[in-house]
Amino acid sequence: WKPAAGQTWHSFNDYINSLRIRKACELLKSGDEPITKIACAVGYSSPRTFNRCFMNIRGMTPKEYRRKAHESKKR
Repeated sequence: WKPAAGQTWHSFNDYINSLRIRKACELLKSGDEPITKIACAVGYSSPRTFNRCFMNIRGMTPKEYRRKAHESKKR
C-alpha cells in the first residue's frame, strides 16, 4: 500500500483511517443516516474519535462535510 499523490501516511493506522473516512464521505453524501450510525458503520466505536479523525483528514467536521455536499447537489 502507498499513499495517493500528495498524501503521506505515517503508519498503517493512518492508511486504515483514510479508507474509513473515504467510505464515510460516500455515506454522508448519499443519504441522511445519522452521523453516529455512519461512524459505527465504518468502524469507529466512538463518535468523538470519528469526528477527530474526520477533522484531521478532511479539515472539517462530518456535519460540515454533509452540509457542503448537499449544497453542491442543489446547484
